[in-house]
Amino acid sequence: MLRLLQLFKGKIDYLLRGMYFYVWDTSISNCENQPHNYLFLQIENFEELDKLEAKDVDKNLFKSRFEQGHFYCCLTTSTNVIVSSGWINYATNHLVGELDLKLNLPHKIEFLYDFRTNESHRGLGLYPILLKQISKRNDKIKLIYSLSANGSSRRGIQKAKFKFLTTCFGFNAYKMNKIIANYVKNNN
Repeated sequence: MLRLLQLFKGKIDYLLRGMYFYVWDTSISNCENQPHNYLFLQIENFEELDKLEAKDVDKNLFKSRFEQGHFYCCLTTSTNVIVSSGWINYATNHLVGELDLKLNLPHKIEFLYDFRTNESHRGLGLYPILLKQISKRNDKIKLIYSLSANGSSRRGIQKAKFKFLTTCFGFNAYKMNKIIANYVKNNN
Protein backbone atom coordinates (compact mmCIF):
# COMPACT_ATOMS: atom_id res chain seq x y z
CA MET A 1 0.00 0.00 0.00
CA LEU A 2 2.86 2.36 0.87
CA ARG A 3 4.48 1.67 -2.53
CA LEU A 4 1.19 2.49 -4.29
CA LEU A 5 0.95 5.78 -2.41
CA GLN A 6 4.54 6.65 -3.34
CA LEU A 7 3.84 5.95 -7.02
CA PHE A 8 0.69 8.05 -6.89
CA LYS A 9 2.56 10.92 -5.19
CA GLY A 10 5.22 10.74 -7.91
CA LYS A 11 2.57 11.06 -10.63
CA ILE A 12 1.01 14.04 -8.87
CA ASP A 13 4.46 15.69 -8.63
CA TYR A 14 4.81 15.36 -12.43
CA LEU A 15 1.36 16.85 -12.99
CA LEU A 16 2.14 19.85 -10.79
CA ARG A 17 5.66 20.44 -12.14
CA GLY A 18 5.60 23.40 -14.51
CA MET A 19 7.95 23.79 -17.43
CA TYR A 20 8.37 27.04 -19.36
CA PHE A 21 9.07 26.71 -23.08
CA TYR A 22 10.80 29.43 -25.11
CA VAL A 23 11.57 29.95 -28.78
CA TRP A 24 14.54 31.79 -30.31
CA ASP A 25 13.63 35.24 -31.58
CA THR A 26 14.85 35.00 -35.18
CA SER A 27 14.55 38.77 -35.62
CA ILE A 28 17.69 39.17 -33.50
CA SER A 29 20.51 39.90 -35.90
CA ASN A 30 23.07 41.65 -33.74
CA CYS A 31 24.41 38.70 -31.76
CA GLU A 32 27.83 39.08 -30.26
CA ASN A 33 30.70 37.69 -32.23
CA GLN A 34 33.00 35.23 -30.53
CA PRO A 35 32.80 35.93 -26.77
CA HIS A 36 35.92 37.55 -25.31
CA ASN A 37 38.32 35.11 -23.65
CA TYR A 38 36.15 32.10 -24.56
CA LEU A 39 35.95 29.85 -27.58
CA PHE A 40 32.63 28.47 -28.87
CA LEU A 41 32.77 24.83 -30.00
CA GLN A 42 30.21 22.48 -31.52
CA ILE A 43 31.21 18.87 -30.88
CA GLU A 44 29.59 16.23 -33.06
CA ASN A 45 31.16 13.01 -31.78
CA PHE A 46 32.61 11.57 -28.63
CA GLU A 47 36.20 11.48 -29.94
CA GLU A 48 36.25 15.28 -30.34
CA LEU A 49 35.49 15.59 -26.62
CA ASP A 50 38.89 14.09 -25.77
CA LYS A 51 40.59 17.35 -26.86
CA LEU A 52 38.93 19.19 -23.99
CA GLU A 53 39.20 19.07 -20.24
CA ALA A 54 35.71 17.71 -19.69
CA LYS A 55 35.27 17.11 -15.98
CA ASP A 56 32.41 15.12 -14.52
CA VAL A 57 31.39 13.73 -17.93
CA ASP A 58 29.08 10.73 -17.86
CA LYS A 59 30.73 8.92 -20.76
CA ASN A 60 27.84 6.52 -21.33
CA LEU A 61 25.32 9.35 -21.44
CA PHE A 62 27.48 11.41 -23.80
CA LYS A 63 28.08 8.44 -26.11
CA SER A 64 24.36 7.67 -26.18
CA ARG A 65 23.47 11.25 -27.07
CA PHE A 66 26.11 11.42 -29.81
CA GLU A 67 24.82 8.12 -31.22
CA GLN A 68 21.32 9.65 -31.36
CA GLY A 69 22.72 12.53 -33.45
CA HIS A 70 22.73 15.17 -30.73
CA PHE A 71 25.48 17.81 -30.70
CA TYR A 72 27.31 19.16 -27.66
CA CYS A 73 28.11 22.87 -27.64
CA CYS A 74 30.32 24.65 -25.18
CA LEU A 75 32.36 27.69 -24.30
CA THR A 76 35.95 26.89 -23.33
CA THR A 77 38.87 28.81 -21.93
CA SER A 78 42.13 29.16 -23.85
CA THR A 79 43.35 26.08 -21.94
CA ASN A 80 40.40 23.98 -23.25
CA VAL A 81 38.48 23.91 -19.97
CA ILE A 82 34.72 23.75 -20.57
CA VAL A 83 33.02 26.55 -18.61
CA SER A 84 29.49 26.47 -20.05
CA SER A 85 27.80 23.77 -22.11
CA GLY A 86 24.58 22.31 -23.44
CA TRP A 87 23.06 19.99 -26.01
CA ILE A 88 21.26 20.34 -29.35
CA ASN A 89 18.77 17.68 -30.44
CA TYR A 90 18.20 17.55 -34.20
CA ALA A 91 16.03 14.42 -34.02
CA THR A 92 12.30 14.34 -34.73
CA ASN A 93 11.52 13.48 -31.11
CA HIS A 94 12.69 14.77 -27.78
CA LEU A 95 12.15 13.53 -24.25
CA VAL A 96 11.64 16.25 -21.66
CA GLY A 97 12.76 14.07 -18.77
CA GLU A 98 11.63 16.47 -16.07
CA LEU A 99 8.01 15.94 -17.19
CA ASP A 100 8.38 12.46 -18.71
CA LEU A 101 7.07 14.13 -21.86
CA LYS A 102 7.94 12.80 -25.32
CA LEU A 103 7.60 15.39 -28.06
CA ASN A 104 7.37 14.77 -31.80
CA LEU A 105 9.23 17.51 -33.63
CA PRO A 106 9.25 18.69 -37.23
CA HIS A 107 12.65 18.55 -38.96
CA LYS A 108 12.80 22.35 -38.87
CA ILE A 109 13.40 22.46 -35.11
CA GLU A 110 16.44 22.19 -32.91
CA PHE A 111 15.77 21.47 -29.25
CA LEU A 112 18.30 22.93 -26.81
CA TYR A 113 18.59 21.20 -23.46
CA ASP A 114 20.69 20.22 -20.44
CA PHE A 115 22.78 23.37 -20.01
CA ARG A 116 25.36 23.89 -17.29
CA THR A 117 27.82 26.60 -16.30
CA ASN A 118 30.69 25.84 -13.92
CA GLU A 119 30.15 27.40 -10.51
CA SER A 120 33.39 29.36 -10.81
CA HIS A 121 32.08 31.03 -14.00
CA ARG A 122 28.49 31.76 -12.97
CA GLY A 123 27.31 35.36 -12.98
CA LEU A 124 29.50 36.26 -15.99
CA GLY A 125 26.70 36.02 -18.55
CA LEU A 126 28.14 32.94 -20.25
CA TYR A 127 24.84 31.02 -20.44
CA PRO A 128 23.07 33.65 -22.61
CA ILE A 129 26.24 34.06 -24.72
CA LEU A 130 26.34 30.30 -25.34
CA LEU A 131 22.64 30.25 -26.25
CA LYS A 132 23.12 33.08 -28.74
CA GLN A 133 26.17 31.40 -30.29
CA ILE A 134 24.19 28.18 -30.74
CA SER A 135 21.13 29.96 -32.09
CA LYS A 136 22.87 32.05 -34.72
CA ARG A 137 24.52 29.00 -36.36
CA ASN A 138 21.56 28.48 -38.72
CA ASP A 139 17.98 29.56 -39.40
CA LYS A 140 16.23 26.59 -37.81
CA ILE A 141 13.67 27.19 -35.10
CA LYS A 142 15.24 26.75 -31.65
CA LEU A 143 13.23 25.62 -28.62
CA ILE A 144 14.45 25.54 -25.03
CA TYR A 145 12.76 24.89 -21.70
CA SER A 146 13.29 25.44 -18.01
CA LEU A 147 11.59 24.25 -14.87
CA SER A 148 9.39 26.98 -13.45
CA ALA A 149 11.39 26.81 -10.20
CA ASN A 150 14.71 27.53 -11.97
CA GLY A 151 14.74 31.34 -12.02
CA SER A 152 18.39 31.71 -13.01
CA SER A 153 17.88 29.52 -16.08
CA ARG A 154 14.79 31.49 -17.13
CA ARG A 155 16.66 34.79 -16.74
CA GLY A 156 19.54 33.51 -18.88
CA ILE A 157 17.15 32.29 -21.57
CA GLN A 158 15.41 35.67 -21.64
CA LYS A 159 18.76 37.55 -21.75
CA ALA A 160 19.62 35.48 -24.81
CA LYS A 161 16.47 36.92 -26.45
CA PHE A 162 14.33 33.80 -26.44
CA LYS A 163 10.60 34.53 -26.40
CA PHE A 164 8.18 32.80 -24.05
CA LEU A 165 6.08 30.22 -25.92
CA THR A 166 4.00 28.38 -23.32
CA THR A 167 3.89 26.65 -19.96
CA CYS A 168 3.31 22.92 -19.76
CA PHE A 169 2.40 20.86 -16.71
CA GLY A 170 2.77 17.11 -16.38
CA PHE A 171 2.11 14.56 -19.07
CA ASN A 172 0.59 16.92 -21.66
CA ALA A 173 2.40 15.77 -24.81
CA TYR A 174 -0.65 16.34 -27.02
CA LYS A 175 -0.81 20.04 -26.06
CA MET A 176 2.93 20.60 -26.55
CA ASN A 177 3.07 18.78 -29.89
CA LYS A 178 0.13 20.87 -31.13
CA ILE A 179 1.70 24.15 -29.95
CA ILE A 180 5.03 23.29 -31.59
CA ALA A 181 3.36 22.23 -34.86
CA ASN A 182 1.31 25.46 -34.95
CA TYR A 183 4.38 27.57 -34.25
CA VAL A 184 6.33 25.92 -37.07
CA LYS A 185 3.37 26.28 -39.43
CA ASN A 186 2.99 29.99 -38.66
CA ASN A 187 6.71 30.81 -38.74
CA ASN A 188 7.98 29.44 -42.05
